[in-house]
Order: sequence, then C-alpha cells, then structure tokens
Amino acid sequence: MRGPVSALVLLSGVTLAQQVQPQYSEEARIAGLEGQVVVSAVVSPDGTLGDFSIVQSLGLGLDEQAIEALRKMRAPGGYPPGVRATFPVEFTLPSPANARRLVSRWHLVRVTFKTPADASRPTFASANYPPGAGVTAAAYDEARILSVIKRAAYATISFDIDERGEPGNFDVVDESERTWGPEAVALVRNWHFQPGMRNGEAIKVPCELSFVWGPTDVADPTIASQLSFSPPPPSPAPLQNPAAPRPAATRPRTIAEDVTQPQPEYTDAARIAGIEGVVWIDVSVDQAGVPQELTIKLGLEDGLTEQAVNAVRQWRFAPVLLNGQPMERKGSVRIEFNLTGVRSTIYWANK
Repeated sequence: MRGPVSALVLLSGVTLAQQVQPQYSEEARIAGLEGQVVVSAVVSPDGTLGDFSIVQSLGLGLDEQAIEALRKMRAPGGYPPGVRATFPVEFTLPSPANARRLVSRWHLVRVTFKTPADASRPTFASANYPPGAGVTAAAYDEARILSVIKRAAYATISFDIDERGEPGNFDVVDESERTWGPEAVALVRNWHFQPGMRNGEAIKVPCELSFVWGPTDVADPTIASQLSFSPPPPSPAPLQNPAAPRPAATRPRTIAEDVTQPQPEYTDAARIAGIEGVVWIDVSVDQAGVPQELTIKLGLEDGLTEQAVNAVRQWRFAPVLLNGQPMERKGSVRIEFNLTGVRSTIYWANK
C-alpha cells in the first residue's frame, strides 16, 4: 500500500509565513483517498487563523486534518480584523514503488456513504490496488492510448456494503468510456469494510466511489482539471422496474479548451525571482463572447495575477447559440506560468 505523504497548496492570496504539512488519517491512507479539502478561515490581525468552515469536503478524517494543520499556521501580521480567506489543502499519496515504470494508475477521489441518520457509516478495512497500471486485458489497449496522449479516464460506481462488510450489487453511475465502469468494479470487488451499525447490529449501507485513472501524480493538470471542475453527477433515483434498462450515463458538463488568445507576459520581477505556477480565474462570458465578472481563485506574486487578469479581459470568444440565440457561458481559466512559456486552458461549464 502506498504510504502517506501530503502536500499543502494555498490558493487564497493570503501568504502564510509559517506552513505545516497536514497528516493523513489512517482510514484515508487505507482507502487511498486523494484530492483537495477547501477550508474557509478568518485571518486575525496577529496572523493566526480561526473560525474554520469546510467549503469542499473529502471526508475520511481529512477535513479535520486540514483544519488542524491550518490551526498551526501563521500569516504575517497586519491584516485588518475579520479578513476571511479560502485555503485549499491538497492531499496526495506517493506513487507505488514501481512508479518509474508506470505512466498511469488509479486514484480514489470521492467517497459517499448513504448512511441512515440513526446509524454509523461503514469504514474502510482494506483497499488493495493491483500492481502496475491496475487494469484488465479488456482495458489494456485503451489504457495504453490514454497514457500515450496523456489523458485521464474516470468512473463513478455505486454498490452496497452488506452486514459482513463485503461490497455487492454494483452499478455504474458514470464513466468516461464504457470500459472504465467495469474496470472500477473489478478494482473494488475484493475490498473490505467494517459494516455500518445501528443499535449494535450490522446493517447494509449504500456507497458511491469516484475514481480517476491517469498520471501517477494526482496533482498532474490532467487530473486536477477533472477534480476541480468535473464533479460526478448525483446518483440517479432507483428504477421502479428492475428489468428496465439503466439510463445512459451523464457526462461531465465541463469541456477543456486550449486558449489561442494572446497570452499574459512575465513581469520582470517574477522572471528575476524565478516564479512559476498557476493562476485560476473564474469568468463569465456574455452573449457577444466578451469576458465579464472575473473572480481570482488562485494567484501568484510579483504581478503575475494582474498580468493574467489583464490578458483574460482582452480575450474574445465566438458566440455559442442555443436554439438559434447567443447564450452566456461560465468557465474557469487556468493560466500556467512557466519560465519556458505560458499556457492557458479554459474549462467551460457549458458549451
């Protein structure tokens, strides 16, 4: 099993002078859960953080670990009273021992237990990830193609955890291609859980897991774009007729598109300091294709955030028609500043 390693990513625009690595909870380590907890906190004038609330949850104890790490951190003093900032905390696990020979692997990115209100949820007892790429012969060819073109696959599956803690009654909720739902089922079929309990008795509890199969590093942009902007849809309501065909899976609404508009330039200060990183900007595009209502979600120092905003304001997009009428769109722009070049991608929430 992959050992616990965690890394903190601060996206708030508030610079922390003192940083502490969050720790993995034991259950999240066993499950191999990876992803991002987003915490909202008030920054006091003395630099301490408090009044925490969870904006985006991962679960399995990682929400509490993220808050505990932030509680020990300090920002430089001098902020006015009541400043509230958002701190996404990234939890990642190292690749397996044979990672150098791997291009891609499985990542568990979301866990949902549908536990009755008067019962305790199941807990992960073991989650064995197979060696290598972890796919069957049926998915080998497609997995090889995805690895070559550096794309990721995803699947969300649902199942019941019975009174013995065994998974069963699998169904595929969503999948990038028909191959990946069955692959995710094959992965989970031999996992084990401590069952949910009610009044001292074990009970059956439904569960839903979301996976990404892709680059060995969960922080890779290929995966990060799916984690941040393509949450799986809610589970469909149970069918009245068990023999009726299952509705077609709903695809994520987000569409990634490389931006060919003029790119922002490095400031002299940022280039001298060797600053590299990513700026995220949420944007609304009006019916004429003009960006409006830019909201900075992740910034960089030494003027790079301003350069990114100024560039996006100048972009123009071809209008998109709905029933013959131009429509407004929303998206998130990812601008990667690298000293060797700048690349921008927009993730459309509708198109």
